[in-house]
Amino acid sequence: MPEIIDLLTRFDILIKCIDVSTLKKSLSASFSSFIDFEAKLWFANDDGYSLYYLLLVNAPESINEKNRLIALNRYEILDTPAKLEFDDLTQLASLICQTPISLISLVDETRQWFKSRVGIEVCETYRSLSFCQHAIEGSELMEIADALEDERFCNNPLVTGEPYIRFYAGAPLTTPDGHRIGTLCVIDQVPRRLSREQRDGLVRLARHIMRQLESRVDHAKLIQSSGALRESYERTEQIIESALDAVVAMDMDGLIISWNPQAEVIFGWSAGEVIGQKMSQVIIPPSYREAHEHGHRHFVQAGQTKVLNRRLKFSALRQDGTEFPVELTIAKVMVGGKAQFSAFIRDLSEWNASEAKLARASDLLRAVGRLQSSFISRGSICAAETFEELLQLLLNFTGSEYGFVAEVLLDEQGQPYLKTLAITNIAWNVEMQDFYEKHKAKGLEFRNLNTLLGAAVVTGETVISNSPATDPRRGGLPPGHPPMNSFLSVPIKQGAEMIGMVGVSNRPGGYDMALVEEIEPLLSTYATIIRGFQFAKQKESDQHRIEALNSDLEVRAGELAAALADKMREKRERLDALEEHAATLERRVAERTDELVRTKQQFQDLFEFAPDALVMTNTEGIIQMTNHRAERLFGWTHTELLGQPLEVLLPTFTKIESSVMDGVFFEAVEKHSLLGRCKDGTEFPLELSLSPVQTEDGALLAVALRDISERRQLEQELARISSHEQERIAHELHDHLGAYLAGIAFRFKSLAETLDRLAIPEAANAQQLVGQVNEGIDLVRNYARLLAPVDMELGGLEAGLSQLGKEMQAAFRIECRVEVATDLPPLTPEQSMQLYRIAQEAIRNAIQHGNARLVTISVLCEPNHLKLIISNDGKPWSPNPQRKGGLGLRIMRHRAVNIGGTLILPADSADFTSVTCLLPLRSAVAINRNLNSNS
Repeated sequence: MPEIIDLLTRFDILIKCIDVSTLKKSLSASFSSFIDFEAKLWFANDDGYSLYYLLLVNAPESINEKNRLIALNRYEILDTPAKLEFDDLTQLASLICQTPISLISLVDETRQWFKSRVGIEVCETYRSLSFCQHAIEGSELMEIADALEDERFCNNPLVTGEPYIRFYAGAPLTTPDGHRIGTLCVIDQVPRRLSREQRDGLVRLARHIMRQLESRVDHAKLIQSSGALRESYERTEQIIESALDAVVAMDMDGLIISWNPQAEVIFGWSAGEVIGQKMSQVIIPPSYREAHEHGHRHFVQAGQTKVLNRRLKFSALRQDGTEFPVELTIAKVMVGGKAQFSAFIRDLSEWNASEAKLARASDLLRAVGRLQSSFISRGSICAAETFEELLQLLLNFTGSEYGFVAEVLLDEQGQPYLKTLAITNIAWNVEMQDFYEKHKAKGLEFRNLNTLLGAAVVTGETVISNSPATDPRRGGLPPGHPPMNSFLSVPIKQGAEMIGMVGVSNRPGGYDMALVEEIEPLLSTYATIIRGFQFAKQKESDQHRIEALNSDLEVRAGELAAALADKMREKRERLDALEEHAATLERRVAERTDELVRTKQQFQDLFEFAPDALVMTNTEGIIQMTNHRAERLFGWTHTELLGQPLEVLLPTFTKIESSVMDGVFFEAVEKHSLLGRCKDGTEFPLELSLSPVQTEDGALLAVALRDISERRQLEQELARISSHEQERIAHELHDHLGAYLAGIAFRFKSLAETLDRLAIPEAANAQQLVGQVNEGIDLVRNYARLLAPVDMELGGLEAGLSQLGKEMQAAFRIECRVEVATDLPPLTPEQSMQLYRIAQEAIRNAIQHGNARLVTISVLCEPNHLKLIISNDGKPWSPNPQRKGGLGLRIMRHRAVNIGGTLILPADSADFTSVTCLLPLRSAVAINRNLNSNS
């Protein structure tokens, strides 16, 4: 029967001529000590074969067995090398009981393993054949005088074969909490019985073995605790030394006892200079010292204070005597039974400056938007007022005393000169006041460019002079002119053409390029409004030409054709300028948003003296330590993460691991963006920084992790704002410029009909002008349609790209083919929109820069990623290697990164006729899930 049972545990068995009830009783008796058993039996009967399932389960024993195995594994003794202390006890048991075989047997889930053995070579046997599994069912010593006489063992292969067991005695090895994990047993090949003294000695030896096991566990815990304590101390010291905030410790007497490196950087004092000095005399400004010392005395006397564990903002004192804003947190700690105070001090100088700069930029953008809307709604009628407001905005923002806004014009010889659109009144006498009032409306002209005022026009570059009186470019000031202490002039360009210039002077502290970068949005607005002003003047001039043409057709017909050609060129330039301005606004908003997120992230509250989640690994990528920020970020405890590979937290880390662990590991910090995975399986975007750390035990890798989910949401909001701006521009093109051109076309048509009735030969030319204006109207409408928003909710990416191809064919008279795979994965509207915009921008570049006539849009679904390819037959193009790429290229790259993809351009300049966007399928699924959860 045991052989049948052993087979039943491994196979489906076909059994004939066996009574079912008898077999079930036998199996139940044989498996009474097993935790769980299931056998599938086939029985022969008259109707064929029937299938029976036999399931023996003892739920209470199942729970006890699981706990017993847990207790066994707690000792970590299985499969360990032999130890003399255990071998001595096994030998002693054999001598006491006078048996040839003695064993320390540990009963595992499916086997019994011998920690020590005498008289036998094997180190383990199946549990199903084990005597010891029966011995651990009871708490007393089990003795089998003759195994052949015991129905449980008479057919056991260990009895009928090697080692021919006849006698067995086993004393259970019982843990302090009552679990029997094995036995100390003695075996003989002849029947016999133990004496009372031998039984007592065997039991005592079994208890001594358990004491050895417990001592082994206690010793391992002691070693682990000692190592953890040492690592904790070293980690704390390293964190304090590398903290980005000043960490200062003070005793109860107010004396400084600790001063980390960042404190030296912030305050200017070295640790050797301040340790032992009073805190109030070192970093507390004189105006606060009395209050500080009073509060310290009150705490020493009463043991209470309101400043502990709170964030406080006040002024601190540097070594050079200057005061600066700080954020202070004070914590009380007990060291050796004595109270100490730890102060965490953060320099808020840069934070406050960044906040002020951001507020200034925000105010500037709002003012710029208001002035743009005002100019569009009021038109050229109120152009002078608009330029005066723009000049005043520039003066207020820069803190300047004087300034001007001028357009750059060309004289009869083609030489540039300046004509003011707005200028500060700096008249210093009655004569100059009269001159100012006389020319204010029409504008002052400056034709002498050999001065600081004209240097920007001559060079086309920004001019900064913080000492105009000695500047070699100076041209001198007229007698009585107010003094000029500093000067800034910036050319205003659209493309390569200089269309205007702004200048300011007498700013306290002078000017620098940082200020020029801050006013960039305002300068872009100047360019747009100056161009609009020029368009308005051109419009008025054209109107006069049309009216004069009715009275002098022969003379003005040719001039009108030239004016119309100029008008169409200027219209195209305006469209280019509007498109460039929209892209510039989008880029600026993205830069300001990124700057805000970075600034906010840099000054978030630190936990465990670190601003981000930190994970430390060895060179094999195995986690050695984490901080509490990482535990909260990923949901794992410190203990659970120790010894785990970094891929538990960063599933895609292996993509950059080889480059980090090879030549780059000890050279510099690297940053990457990838997905992190929480304990519950959720994934989220991370920014990752890698830093090498040298320790006594070797090289480690510090991994700083930052959740950038909010940044992704901001980028999505930016895309929404950009789409809204494009919709607004499309509306302006369609309703305003289109309507204006339609009026011109109507006037030309009337003129052509009049000339035709009069049989004047130039009637054909006038009719041709009507066609050209209508073509301009169609072109404006096509541009408006291209800028209009696209609805990706209805037909998805395939429908959007198909519509784009049709619009491009109609707008630019090219052939545009669209090929979309049928097995595309599900994409969000945001992903579809970004891919659509990438294709749209790539086609524009191919047409404008490559003169392409055939464009192909392909969307392929490959095993690991989605591929969007835009190819064309135009001439190859190659971006300047000294630049980061054109505006359109940067926007395409930004859109690709925003959805987790990559923009690829051919490395060989001869092949620069295609643009490829790769979107990893894993990234697409993750972004899809994140976007859905955020919504």
